[in-house]
Amino acid sequence: MKTTLEITAEPLPRDLAFLGESLTAFNDGDVGPSDRKPLVVFVRDEHDAVVAGISGYTAWGWLYVQWLWVDETLRGKGIAAGMLDAAEQEAVARGCHGA
Repeated sequence: MKTTLEITAEPLPRDLAFLGESLTAFNDGDVGPSDRKPLVVFVRDEHDAVVAGISGYTAWGWLYVQWLWVDETLRGKGIAAGMLDAAEQEAVARGCHGA
């Protein structure tokens, strides 16, 4: 089989989907189904605008945090800690044992 190495900053959505599906299939066969579910925590202001948030997921009994952001004007006020606590509580409710 002839192969080529490609580096790109603009991957095709179908290629990324194929990569994700292939990895999921491998992991399911290797360690069992992930039961992956998104987990997002938002903090909103009085105008319903997002001013902080965490984006991640739970899978294989673990909480994975991908992004955590707090608006500059709210940093240093414990908001990130509060969001992490809320995410961890939800992960425990989902049966997770680690983060």
